[in-house]
Parts: sequence; structure tokens; C-alpha cells
Amino acid sequence: MSRYTPDFSQIADGNTYYALTMFPYPSGAGLHCGHASVFTITDVLARYQRMLWKTVFMPFGFDAFGLPTENYAIKLEKPAREVTDINKEMFLKQIHALNISFDYDKVLDTSTPEYYKWTQRIFQKLFKAGLVYRDTLWVNRCPSCQTVLANDQVVDGKCERCKSEIQQQQKPQWFIKITDYADRLIKDLDLVDWPQETKTAQKNRIGRSEWAEIDFVVQDRKITVFTTRPDTIYGVTALVLAPENTDIDIFLDQEHQEIVQSYRNEALAKTAVQRQQDSKEKSGVNSWVTAIHPFTEEEIPVWFADYVLPDYGTWAVMMVPAHDERDFEFAQKFDVPIVQVIEWDVLEGKKVVTSGILTNSGTFDGLGDSEAKEKIISYLEATETGRSKISYKLRDRSVSRQRYRWSPIPVYYEIPEDKVALFEYTDPARKHKEWEETTTREVIQLIVKDKDSDLYCFVKQKKTDDTNAFFGWIDVGETAEQACIREAYEEAGLVDIEIKKQILEYQCKFYHPTKNRNQYSMCTCYYAEADRATQVAISDSEAEEHDVVWLTADEFREQSNNDTSIYCLNVLTNKEQEERPLIAKYNEFNPLPESEKTPQLIPEQELPVELPLDLEVYKPKGKSPLEDHATFPLYKKDGKTYLRECDTLDTFVCSSFYFLRFPSVGNNEELISQELANNLMPIPLYTWGKEHTVGHLLYSRFIHKFLYDEGILSTPEPFTKLVHQGMVLGADGRKMGKRYGNGVDPLDVIERYGVDALRTYMMFMWPVEQDKAWNDWALNGVKKFLDRVEKIKDLEWYGNNNQSVESALHQAIQWITYDMENMKLNTGVSKLMVLTNSIYEHKACTQKQLETLTLLIAPYATELADRLWKFLWKEDDVHFHLWPVADLSKIHTQKINLPIQINGKVRGTIDIDAGLSQDAVVALAQDVDNIKKYIMNNEIKKVIWIQDKILNIII
Repeated sequence: MSRYTPDFSQIADGNTYYALTMFPYPSGAGLHCGHASVFTITDVLARYQRMLWKTVFMPFGFDAFGLPTENYAIKLEKPAREVTDINKEMFLKQIHALNISFDYDKVLDTSTPEYYKWTQRIFQKLFKAGLVYRDTLWVNRCPSCQTVLANDQVVDGKCERCKSEIQQQQKPQWFIKITDYADRLIKDLDLVDWPQETKTAQKNRIGRSEWAEIDFVVQDRKITVFTTRPDTIYGVTALVLAPENTDIDIFLDQEHQEIVQSYRNEALAKTAVQRQQDSKEKSGVNSWVTAIHPFTEEEIPVWFADYVLPDYGTWAVMMVPAHDERDFEFAQKFDVPIVQVIEWDVLEGKKVVTSGILTNSGTFDGLGDSEAKEKIISYLEATETGRSKISYKLRDRSVSRQRYRWSPIPVYYEIPEDKVALFEYTDPARKHKEWEETTTREVIQLIVKDKDSDLYCFVKQKKTDDTNAFFGWIDVGETAEQACIREAYEEAGLVDIEIKKQILEYQCKFYHPTKNRNQYSMCTCYYAEADRATQVAISDSEAEEHDVVWLTADEFREQSNNDTSIYCLNVLTNKEQEERPLIAKYNEFNPLPESEKTPQLIPEQELPVELPLDLEVYKPKGKSPLEDHATFPLYKKDGKTYLRECDTLDTFVCSSFYFLRFPSVGNNEELISQELANNLMPIPLYTWGKEHTVGHLLYSRFIHKFLYDEGILSTPEPFTKLVHQGMVLGADGRKMGKRYGNGVDPLDVIERYGVDALRTYMMFMWPVEQDKAWNDWALNGVKKFLDRVEKIKDLEWYGNNNQSVESALHQAIQWITYDMENMKLNTGVSKLMVLTNSIYEHKACTQKQLETLTLLIAPYATELADRLWKFLWKEDDVHFHLWPVADLSKIHTQKINLPIQINGKVRGTIDIDAGLSQDAVVALAQDVDNIKKYIMNNEIKKVIWIQDKILNIII
């Protein structure tokens, strides 16, 4: 087939069809037949729409950023860009071999600056709209991938990519406020034709629920809890906090601080899923702090328990043991009081009543639980002890990633003006080792002068014969000045010492050979005076290490090799010295505190912020590899230097709008033109796997709605109709893929059977939405069918005419057209087989009939159609020829007396035309008197339909 690129200048009449399927990761594994099936589904439908003479747009691209490509590149020890290009070339080779009629002039790659420029623009638009923020929250971190993951990237407590157990960490991250769109994401599901299970999954993922917030008081601090059951407020006998909650830590005595911290450490070692799974075996710890019940004003205990998660409400819940099974089990184990506030007869075992009439609830006694909820919430609001609240399971999406092969975040931070010197050893033995992790410490250096002379006190190391000032770590709980006094006493026996002033700050970066690690010191140098006469002897252990010496400033400069000590002494004595390079106070080892980070957007005209391609080592280290790049971390603007954001954006941001970018590939001025948006959106059909229902699909809708609000798009939803193609299963019955080693390479199949057999077989296997198991025997059967079609022109009876064949042909046109319109591609192939059988049965097929058969088979078997079209001496391209139209007057329909079963038993019959669809037959069956009485008041749960043979209605 000729390459097809739609002429968008001809789409003003709206006669367009945007055929979209999800674009793949260009991983080293290449395409398998599961991918090939998805692309072929879209291709068959696109070819059919072209034959209706619609302007069809069927683009292709690569979701090229992210872990699959980056990990593969790390494994090969090759540059990620090089690996991406190699994989793309391999994918395109396979796709061309499948005869997929993509618009190859509109191929995009999310890892190119031309594409992620728009990722960054959208991020900045979200930022300006207040839908992006930076915060330090508990996040999911994969210890293997060494990056943060969003909730939907965690499956059963494990990384969806590498299956490592997820850790919970507090980490500064960028978040996108999808929660602001939660209600619209639910409501607008009514606007689309999607599978009900997909709509339900999205609603459950968003998880809208109505709650109450209730305030309890712990001493002078308010503790707010979320609850869906304010009607049980009088049954609250304890508060339970998530282990991560530190609201009451200031009220813990030393003993209980240690107990709580120990329990907290145990809880933090578990994933959220483990904590939920372990909740049947309750664990917890009493804080021995009490809260005041807002209604009874009684004191109730406050507990910590790991079944309360840090992303749940306010990290605090109220315990109602009599009416919540989880609380009941906890109360029984830890002897927490149980107070019944909903009437029942007996409280025994694990029997928990959750609804009924209130009792022991003051003025609310006798109310039903639903009425009581409303009245209690009104009381809470009137007394300002609580309020109504709507909450969602959906959480704002974390989008920061500590990996390399992702889009840079277009943000920078101002660096405070204070500058410090950086010292780095040139001695090879102590030079900073790039491959070693670095320990960062705050330290002091102290220069001490005798208050009655010009002598200074130093230590002379016996092992190195080097003389330097006092130097040491600042211990936990110690001030810098206290550290100076301690070091002077321990190292020189100085007891009468007075800190006079801070001289300067400097930084020191070096390798510590005895400790076998890199060290980075943030050092503050102080000047002090001491009474030499009161000096005491130092300890034996210190004396083994060094001698204490008193020297003039000049004597010290002559004897010392310590750069930092000489530098500090020179600053103190105002001596001219060789200028050291001054750098910003903050760097990769001493990052700018979050509290001082005010994000600024890189100017729009400077976008894209390009990912540097010369980063040779990008193996994950738990921090962004971009921090190690020579120039990327520093952003220069207007003669000043700033810190650039080195985290990168999760690929979901790139993939959430790719369908908008396809039509405007090559247009660097706008994301998508208004004209194209108006004519191509919403997309009439999107085919892809259901595993992305609450990930990609949800976030694509969010980004689309945001751009709709910005006036860029004219439709509130991106996809009118959605179809989830079933998985292709390997011979072992598992999903075909690299993970299980059961993938079938389409190139191997094409070499053995031909591309037409592969394409037609994949459409024939099962209905589009169903999973399908790979079967070489069935594939061979499809190959034989296609061979029979091609042989028709060579048989002696070719050219004969027969009315039954003509009738079968026009009936096939009618059926296959219906199947194309309704994505019943497997039955479309079946109808082609029936038509071919009729031709062979009657040994007749005219040239005109073969022409029509060729048109009908063209979307499936592209090369066979091309060969037959050339045989028929047609000058145009079969794939651009007009689709045939059935002549109903030529169809001689066979009548069938069809038995109708209810739950497997025949309850009646009906006369129908052969070939009638299932929906039509079910509709006719419901008008049969003897069938009506069975289904009138019952729900039809399932329909079993065997074409022209039997209808079984399950109620």
C-alpha cells in the first residue's frame, strides 16, 4: 500500500477519523505478537474508514523516556540516546513488516527536546494555575530503581517494574493537584462510551466519600480525625494515630518517647500494603497521653497503630470498638473499653453491629444512624468542634523522579548571596573519589591565641608531621561553640578559653583513607583566646596522636601544610593570600534547605530545558544523576547563578497528552492548533489494555480537562469511545511478554506464514475485548483459508455466475460492514470464510464478485488484496477504493426456526432470518409470549449465542 498522510486542509467538513492506539516503550525486547495484535486492530479499522473516504489520521510514536529504556541502556553500558534510537529502528522495522498503515510523517519520540518542550510548557501552565506544588510528604520509594513512585505505580506493595518491596520515605517532591479535578473526573464519565468496568474502576480509584471532621483536644493541641461514622461519636473510647503522626510527641515523657519511636521504626519498615494485610494481627502502642472527648469531656487514651496509614485523612482515627470490627479486635487485644451506642441484643465474639437505633448517645438517643449523622454534624459545626467534609482516595500525583532518562523540570531556585571557599585535596591519596558515596558532616575549626602573647596553640600530628588548628565534628545536641571548647580541652588541655568571634565558613571535600569513604565538611571557623598558664595535660590517647605546640603566626605558616588552617589564620590576621575560588554556599552535598527554596520558572522562551546527552554515568544513586553533571545543576541568568532543579518529571506527564501532539508534529509554535483540535477531538476510538485504566487514562483525562479550561481545547473529554483489547497469551497461558519469556516475534511468524496470515489470524482469534491464547494450529488454518481465496482466480470455474453466490456476497457485505462498525473483527473474518465456502460450494465467482471479495478482505490481508487487485487490472490502490455497499434486493435470506432457552431449557422458538445479529434476536425473543413470563421480572445476567443455532438466556 502507498504511504498515507492525511491532508488536514481538507478536514473542514468534519469527515475525519482519528485512529489512536497507545504508543509503546521502545525497549530492547522489541515487539511481540501482543503488540502486533493491538496495532493490527487499529489498522484494520483505519483502512476500513479510509475506504469510506474519510480523512483518517493514524499516527505512531514512542514513549521513549522512563525506566524500561534507561535500565536497558544501563545493562548494555551504552548511552541512553543511542539505545533509544537502536530500539526505535527495530520497532519500526517490525511495524513496517506488519503492514501497519501509520502516518510515518507524524512519528514522535517523547525523549526529544521537540516533544518534551511541551511537557515542560504544560508543567509551567499547571504551576501558574496553582495545580503544581512542592512539599515534603511520605512517598513510595523503590530501593532498586532508586526513585519515588506514584501510588498507581505500586502493585501489592511492590514496584510494578522491578517487583522490589516499596519503602515509605519523607522526601521533598513535586506534586500535581489532580484532586482539584476529582468531582469532574467522576461526573464527566457520563459523557463517554466506555466499558462499565472501566468507569467503575476510575470511580473507585477516585473514591469520593462524605465524612465528618471531629476535633479532640490533647492538652493545648487540637487533634482532628476523619470519620464516616459521626453517629458513633459517643462510642469513641480511644484515638489512634498513624505511627508517622508526630502531633503529640511533645507530650511524651522520655520513657514513652523511646517506646513510641521503637514501634514507629518497626512500622516504617513495612509497606502500606503489608500494614493493611497485617491489620488482622493488630499491633499498637499506648502513648499514655490522653485526649478530651468533645461530647462527654472524658479523658480517652491516645494510641499509635500501624493500620492507620499516613495518606489516610489526618493520620488519626477514632476508635469505636462496639461498632467496627477492626477496632473491636484491637480493643480486645489491648483491653480498650467498649461502649455500645447502637442497639443490639448481645455483644459476643466478633459480632459488630454497624447500623440501627442510637443508644447511650445523650440527646441523640432513639435516632436512626442516618438521621443521627446529619444532626451530629450540625451540632459539631454549631459548637465549632467539627465539620462536614468530602474526601477522596485519590491523592495528588508525585511527579519528581530521581532518574536520568526523563524530562527535566523547568524550575530554578535562587542561591543566597553568602559565598564560601571550597577546599579540595590535590593529593591523590585524599582526593575525592567520584565512585564513593559521600558522608556530609558539620564541623568546626578553631584558632586559639594566648591572651597574653602573640603565640597560637596548634596540634602537631605524629603520623604525618603536619601542624594544624583544632578541628572536630559537632556532636548531636551540641552547639558549635560548645564543640570548640570541647575540642580545645580534649586536644590541648585548654580550660580557660573564651570564644571571641566567628572568622568564616568554608567547605572541604576529600577522601578519608583510614575510614575508606568520601567526606564533605561544612566548616565554621572560630577564633578564641585562652590562658596558656592554666593549660592541663591531655589524655594518653590524645598524646599518642599529637603534640601540643605554641607558635607565632609566621612560624605556623612555615611548618603547616594544612591549607584550611593557613587560610583561616590569614583571614584572621588580615594577611594577603592567594585568593581561593569562592562558590555558592549550597551544592550537591550541602543542599539549599527546603524552607529557603522558592521555585522560579525557567522563562518560556528558553524552553525546552534540554536533558544533557554527555552524562556518561547515570546509574541510579538515590539522587538525581543530573546533580553530578558538570554544568546542568547551575543555571545562569542575567549575570547571576542559580540552582537548577535536578529531579526529572515522571513519564506520565509526557504520555498524558501525546495524542494532542501527534497532529502538530513539526509545529514548534503551538501544542495543537485550534482548527485541528476542533476537527480531530474528541477521539472517536482509543484501543489499549485495561491495565492502564487508573493510571494513564485517568491522568490523560485530567491534563485534557486542564487544557480545556485553558481554552486550548474545545472538548472536556479526550476519548469518546474506549475499547480494551484482550491480552494475547503465550503457549503457557500467561500474558505474552519478555517477563515470562513467552513472547512470539512477529517477524518469525511472518517468515513462516506471511504477514496476511498473521494479521488475519490475530483478528480471527477471539472478540477484540477477550484474552486470546496463541495457537499455531489455528494460525495454519487461517493461512489455508487465505490460500483458498487466492486460488479462486486460477480455478477452471472462475468467471461462472451463480445467484446463490451473489446473494452470499451481498449478505457478506452487509454483515462485514456491521462487524466493522461494531468492532466485531473476528466475526468479520468468519463471514469472509463463509463467503469463500459458498464460492467453492457453487464453483462460481465472476470478476466483479472477486473484486468485491478483494475489497472486503483488504483491511485484513493487505498483500493478498494488493495481488488480487493487480490481477484484476485495477489502476488505483485497493486500500483507497470505495467500500462496497450491499444490495439488499439480491439477498435471498434463509429462514430458521430458532430454539430459545431459559437457563438451558428450551422455552419457545422463533422464526428468524439467517445471519441475524445476537442483539436483534434477543430483542425479538423478548416479544415471544412464553419467553416474556420468564424474563419480565428478572435481570438478564448473560446471553449465550451460537449463530443461527441457539439462544440461551441466563436469568
